[in-house]
Amino acid sequence: MKRVFLLFVLCTIAFLAACATEPSNENATNQTEQSKEEVTTAVIKNGELTPFEEGLLQSIGDRAFVYDIDIDNVDVSEIYVTVDHYTKGELVSKVVEMTTSIYENSDDNVIRTVFINQQFENMKKERWTLSVMTNSETTHGSIDKELNLNEDYSLSAYGGITDPVSLTLNKTYAVASVIRTNEDAITVINGPLTEEELKEVTNYDHVYIVSIQLN
Repeated sequence: MKRVFLLFVLCTIAFLAACATEPSNENATNQTEQSKEEVTTAVIKNGELTPFEEGLLQSIGDRAFVYDIDIDNVDVSEIYVTVDHYTKGELVSKVVEMTTSIYENSDDNVIRTVFINQQFENMKKERWTLSVMTNSETTHGSIDKELNLNEDYSLSAYGGITDPVSLTLNKTYAVASVIRTNEDAITVINGPLTEEELKEVTNYDHVYIVSIQLN
């Protein structure tokens, strides 16, 4: 009888402890959603290029940003990349944008993104070329667009990320910028840009912002 009573007490204590430590459904849901937002989804860094690749980029583009994205989260289903055009702090247009699917059962845990900016015809025109490369042939694509410049700009500068940066799901990161202006000086800020830094960087005559988002 004592053994039965002792077993009953131990079971009761274990049950109460489980009830005390187990969160409610609502709390569990909130914690899950919070963890999904805060957990590191991927790490983005400058792409490691061979001398041949570096020479090739230098020969075809005035500005090139190459980033490798190492994905840690299996929930990532696509990568969305854009180049936006600003003038004096105002968004003029979305120059190029592309969505590339990431398949769960593929080897696409490392993605390379390439953004190339070229000027030609005596600096009166420029072209953006965007490419997202994975191990899956079906998730490789590129897009380009030409733009006309209304005037010559006396200064130009660009900024990108310098160190590896952690990315989270469903958040847009401004990872690079190209600035052209007739002002006396340019302040270059390396990405990813905060909202305040984005306002500062885009407040020039002619600005491109390169952004990446994982969904």
